[in-house]
Amino acid sequence: VSALGFVRVPPPGPHRALSDVDTVRVCAGEPILRVPFGEGRVACAVSGNASILDATPALTALLERLDRGGSLEVGPLLLACTGDGEGPRREALRHALEKLVTLRAVAVER
Repeated sequence: VSALGFVRVPPPGPHRALSDVDTVRVCAGEPILRVPFGEGRVACAVSGNASILDATPALTALLERLDRGGSLEVGPLLLACTGDGEGPRREALRHALEKLVTLRAVAVER
């Protein structure tokens, strides 16, 4: 949230490819706002930056799990949210998680 334009919005961070062994966590004090954005899409916003993502059951599961907090290993997180050990749904969700890292909503602990 940008405080109605009175607070400078930090620029998005660089893209970071996530491996299954990376550990991520939601950044403290940075809730992920979700707003429907057209048919089958959702805007995810944090700290004044936003990204439009496909509104899938897997994305909903990912965001709900991130909302609970804690450190999460990427591989098991993607598996729990997609039920897919490999494949396009899993990689699409990995891409969405990488977008959340770029928005500074999620931090990589390694």
